[in-house]
Amino acid sequence: MRKPGKPLNRIESIREFLLPPREKIIGILKLLNLNEKKIKHSIAVADLSLKIADEIKRVDGIEADRKIVEAGALLHDVGLAMTFDDLSPEHSVIGADIIRKVGLPERVAKCAEAHEMAGGLSRKVAEELKFPVYPLKDDYSPSTLEEEIVTAADLFQYLLIEAPEEFGYKKYDPWEDPEGCKEALFSYCRDVYKKKLNKELTMNEAAPMLEKGYEICREFVKYVKPNLVE
Repeated sequence: MRKPGKPLNRIESIREFLLPPREKIIGILKLLNLNEKKIKHSIAVADLSLKIADEIKRVDGIEADRKIVEAGALLHDVGLAMTFDDLSPEHSVIGADIIRKVGLPERVAKCAEAHEMAGGLSRKVAEELKFPVYPLKDDYSPSTLEEEIVTAADLFQYLLIEAPEEFGYKKYDPWEDPEGCKEALFSYCRDVYKKKLNKELTMNEAAPMLEKGYEICREFVKYVKPNLVE
């Protein structure tokens, strides 16, 4: 588990001090015409993120920045307002770009940038899928506790609730079958490559993308009780 992050400088400290409350952030999503389904998902991820942060503090005494966690979770999918497609991993970097351009904190932007493919996004994947935001980074994986919490919350919300209901993916039980995370994540990666590149992705090819997500599943499952996911 990563350490909690800190503002990069005094300007970032001011941006974080001025961070809008939840209602205004949801208003931003509506101004950008993010669809209601995704706004509902973003609120659910924010709620779960805060519960995970509270559980980490209770169990381990480590305190994440709740304002960054909440804002990062609410805005993690803002890039979907521009891509209009669930199978568009580039929405993570597009969303981070939007967050930076409107002057919100860098730590919030990083939560959006790091969450895609359960934190397993790499430069190689970004190049293959022709991401539109440059320069590309060598590594998009979470680098702070706040980024990991948002990534974990999005992952559990998606795999436990939304993917089985909306896309017919296999039901995943992280408490009984932690290894099943890889198969659940593979379904998403496979569908992305099929749609974007008309390529049949194999499990071996996907393995580097899945490893970070599996690591986050394994590490954070102890903080995610079944009754926390709605």
